[in-house]
Amino acid sequence: SFSDPATGQAIDYCQHVGMKCCTELLRWIAWTGVSDSWRVMDTLHFVSNSGKRLAVRAWPLPAPLHLCGLILGWPDLSFIDRLRVVAGLSRLITVRSTPDFERMPALQWLKTHFQNQRTIDRFWGTILVSALGEQVDRVAMGPVKKVLVDGFAATRDAFHLLVPTQPLSKLVDDAARASLVTASVDVRCGTTVRDLVPTSSGRWAIDGDPNREFDAVVMTVPWHRMGSLLQQANLSDQAHRIVQTVDHLEASPITGVHTWWDQPWLHQPHAFLVDRLCQWVFPGPHSQNSIGVAGETYYQVVISGSRQLPRGDQQAVLQSVQQDLKDLFPEAAQAQMLRGKVVTDPQSVFSVAPGHASSRLSCDALADVGLFLGGDWINTGWPATMEGALRSGSLAAECTLAYLGRPAKWLP
Repeated sequence: SFSDPATGQAIDYCQHVGMKCCTELLRWIAWTGVSDSWRVMDTLHFVSNSGKRLAVRAWPLPAPLHLCGLILGWPDLSFIDRLRVVAGLSRLITVRSTPDFERMPALQWLKTHFQNQRTIDRFWGTILVSALGEQVDRVAMGPVKKVLVDGFAATRDAFHLLVPTQPLSKLVDDAARASLVTASVDVRCGTTVRDLVPTSSGRWAIDGDPNREFDAVVMTVPWHRMGSLLQQANLSDQAHRIVQTVDHLEASPITGVHTWWDQPWLHQPHAFLVDRLCQWVFPGPHSQNSIGVAGETYYQVVISGSRQLPRGDQQAVLQSVQQDLKDLFPEAAQAQMLRGKVVTDPQSVFSVAPGHASSRLSCDALADVGLFLGGDWINTGWPATMEGALRSGSLAAECTLAYLGRPAKWLP
């Protein structure tokens, strides 16, 4: 989170959203005691390319038939287009996952299974770009099936949204830290780790400090930082080759556009935009139409896979976003954007491109030397999500306990 200088409010760099299918996220929320700070939404609010608004809920039918309401209500699709989507989803639900299938480019599979450009842009792309943080022409079929089957088709409430009502700085930095301290964990913040060095006793020293030696280490750094941390580790040639495989993972940018207006113009808990530059709009910072101390109304826009945005030209991005919103929302056309801030992380998530899975390491890839890996890029079977990150942590805990001779099962 960053602190807005005008209001002093903590605002997340980019809005995070979970889903009911994220079982480890639900367990983490309960464990850290912050259930009251997550809002469950069972309705998806869409705004079509033409500005039509739709609220879509699951039908009272068993899964996957509960999706009938979602498909019938999806905006900007003809009757034939809806049949195409049904055919594609039906095939996706029943197809057997093989290595070849999971590596297949999504665009190739979709076109082979009756999808035209309208259904790709208006249905598949709307869901997949937001969920995977990557453009459809750059993703593989493994993550596509994971999102649409586990996230929508598996159970009636799988797609229900979990939206935090507090900034992540409170939910993670404060609440999670408090839970760790209660569990007798020594938490140290604001300390940079530069490298890991093996000791003569077979332990690991952080930055060569003999007072910071450990029997085992779990590294939960981004994939692009792992190699530099292990430069001094004197790993075997095989271990070095393992580490080098992650260099093939590509990055995908995500942009959060923070805007402050002179009046509210969105009266829904969110807006899921179909086939537009802007993909999600959230009022906030963390509650509907929150008014800052200066009488401003805040909205955050999320743009995933945002390579098309002009780099370094914040004003151009703000102007494009403002025009996109004013084209869709009549009340926004009557409002004035007072100020804005564009936050882009060029390495926000790893790209789920064809072949990416071969560069995702298992948490115990370096277990023979007492090193374990965590992070959303670890091979958990999930794309870059909070759920994937939490699952990697559970797996790393299991692997570490086994290494220390105290095996225990943590991940269901």
